[in-house]
Amino acid sequence: MLTLTSLTIRLSNGQLLFNGLSHAFAAGERHSIVGNNGVGKSTLLNLIAGLRSSDTGSITWNKRDITHLAFYERSQRFLGFLFQQPSKGCTPLLTVRQNLQLASMKKRSFTLETTLDKALFSIALDYADLLQINMSTILDRPMMHLSGGQQQLIACIMMLINNPELILLDEPTAALSPHAIQLLTQLLLQYHAQHKSTILCVTHDMAFSEALATQTHELQEKGAIMLKGSCV
Repeated sequence: MLTLTSLTIRLSNGQLLFNGLSHAFAAGERHSIVGNNGVGKSTLLNLIAGLRSSDTGSITWNKRDITHLAFYERSQRFLGFLFQQPSKGCTPLLTVRQNLQLASMKKRSFTLETTLDKALFSIALDYADLLQINMSTILDRPMMHLSGGQQQLIACIMMLINNPELILLDEPTAALSPHAIQLLTQLLLQYHAQHKSTILCVTHDMAFSEALATQTHELQEKGAIMLKGSCV
């Protein structure tokens, strides 16, 4: 269970974005968060990820208070985050292989000589096959030389090889073609079925939302959240 309690955020211009926001997201479900532009959907994901803090309130994950846990600590322990901008989920100057290597080190100790874990690399290749990516042709290419859509799919693979229990998706389809969106949906659904993860997705792509989510939550002005019901 992911529980938000009395979260308040006042912006630098004095605007009150969230005013005592409280809500619970059931564990093991696939949640879509919808709402008008400017109500704070991405900000809400950043709060949950530890990328920004609230003025008041708390966040608990599986009954553990994570309010003051840093982003990297959440990432090491239970969190995966797929950003809207692919470059935020990778290191553009490094190759695909090097990015996968960095991702594989998230939950283990390493030195400069640490190589890409063979088991995780095998999983990465399986995910690439599901996404119809020919890894052999891009492994040693810098990420910045790939298309935005290719970068986003690789970033998704990098996230999933660490088996996150809580997955946050911030407009994940923005850089993707319709076909790539279908493939991403299938991969996320398969991962969820295998790992029983909890997924929270912010998106304006309603077709993607309906295909992915089991519950839809509407974020309203100043942080009121309403459960809209089941999608499947």
